Amino acid sequence: MPKTGSSRSRTLGPGLGDDVAAGSSSVWPSTLVAAVLISLGPVAACSITGDWSRYVLLVVVAACLQYAVLAWPVVTRRIGPGVGWLGVALVYGVAQSVTLWSTLLDQGSFDVLDLVALAGKVVGVLLFAGVASRMRVGIRGLRPFLLVFLATSIVACLYNLVAFGDQFGRLLSVSSSYQLDFRGFFANRNQFGHFLFLSLVAHELLLCRRRVRIRNVVLGLLHVVSLLLTMSRGSLLGAFVFLSAMAVRGSRLSRSLLLLCGAAALVGWAALPQSLFAELAEVVFRPDSGLAGRDDAWSHGIQVWLGTNVFFGVGSFRGVALAQAGGMSVSEFHSFFLETLVSGGLAELALVLLVLGVAWRSLKGSTADRSFVGIYGSAFLALVLLASVESVSFFTVGFVGTVFTVFFVSIPLLVGADEGGATPRPG
Repeated sequence: MPKTGSSRSRTLGPGLGDDVAAGSSSVWPSTLVAAVLISLGPVAACSITGDWSRYVLLVVVAACLQYAVLAWPVVTRRIGPGVGWLGVALVYGVAQSVTLWSTLLDQGSFDVLDLVALAGKVVGVLLFAGVASRMRVGIRGLRPFLLVFLATSIVACLYNLVAFGDQFGRLLSVSSSYQLDFRGFFANRNQFGHFLFLSLVAHELLLCRRRVRIRNVVLGLLHVVSLLLTMSRGSLLGAFVFLSAMAVRGSRLSRSLLLLCGAAALVGWAALPQSLFAELAEVVFRPDSGLAGRDDAWSHGIQVWLGTNVFFGVGSFRGVALAQAGGMSVSEFHSFFLETLVSGGLAELALVLLVLGVAWRSLKGSTADRSFVGIYGSAFLALVLLASVESVSFFTVGFVGTVFTVFFVSIPLLVGADEGGATPRPG
């Protein structure tokens, strides 16, 4: 039977009756599926066609459609964010407005896309966090979302093998991994790697308290092999940390994948000529490339952050433009922490970390299955490392911002609210 918990409804604010929450439980997972797939649309369409000229326009259109879908429960069921989340969104909006105002005063203008980003972040907090915290979707209710996500990952991996199959013959002949481009239907290899990392997390969540079958191991191997082909070292590191943490916790899937990967590496080392094995390992892990230019991007990012506004930043798009004008050759800073500091300074970083902390506290303090909570503990640990060296984001417009926000904000809040956890609101 559903929990009555009228005191909980009052804590979260008006409008969360038990009948409303129970009725919305089957709606929200489908809403999250739609949000993720809509955000994936522009990336997949431009990647498959090779035409990126309208990418920004498609992303903005997709974001509007995505927010309309997410706002459906607010309109039809009168379920809105509580006072706490309204406050966070307001503070976020004010901080980002100060960022643009500061940039305008200092440089005479700001990037209009930073204004679009401001609106997207505020709406994102209200919908992905505020509305999600008012829903009551248990672990079982998440199965449709996880199944669709994994089905999408299968399609992406198979497409990657077919579309870029001609590159397999060059694996042992290239001198650099940059001569290969196993990116599926994503913008680049790193983005595909992020998606595969989350696919491993989704797979473990789906198998929580369930028996691991051969098909699960096969799917896991498909994810791992595809991840190795991306040669995205940040995603590989995140995946390795996640699988290792899960193996320590007793996950049969993670243990099987690590064991099979170790056995394959051992067989390759024994069967292949040492020079060939070493060359293959060098192509995949690129030890000679060091940080692959990340140190240069970090240096430029730190210079922009310290040289503009430490507390409120200068805006994401303007920050990249300033760094590129100073000699940065890439289009991102390859670190969530640095990206956020440049975009919105210490204020934005503190707000995003606050939201992530509230989401984790809500899940950890709930009565949800401890195995499920443990999976998320491992995922958050891996996220810290991944976010240090890759441009993951939260509440930003686009696929990466959407999918990471769903996994590390919305889902913990959904489960935490349904399982009677700590009040899922800031403060």
